[in-house]
Amino acid sequence: MAAFHGKGGTITFTGIDPALVLSWTLDATCDMADGTDMAQATKIYFAGLKNWTASVEALADSGGLEGELGVLGSSATLTLQMVSGKTIAGTAICTGFDPTVSIDGAVTVTYSFQGSGTLS
Repeated sequence: MAAFHGKGGTITFTGIDPALVLSWTLDATCDMADGTDMAQATKIYFAGLKNWTASVEALADSGGLEGELGVLGSSATLTLQMVSGKTIAGTAICTGFDPTVSIDGAVTVTYSFQGSGTLS
């Protein structure tokens, strides 16, 4: 299995400056339906609906948090790119905006996304 560094990864989403991105995560899941009947000795499952969420951590824009707050509730294509150049993309809705301010660090913003439709 090949390993690679995260440096050079990026994202694109309307209203987020990719130059300020620090990290991103993706969580893709599939619901499972229990199809076990009374004659079975072992449970049987069927794949159900797929779902995905993502989060992006970025430095806050020096112009203030108004621009970042404007991303909340917007829907656009979210593209997550790895340093290898491979991308994962899908339509996403920004469902959260969490700024973090600390005495000894840069102001960061974590955006939460709910996927709507398939990933490609």
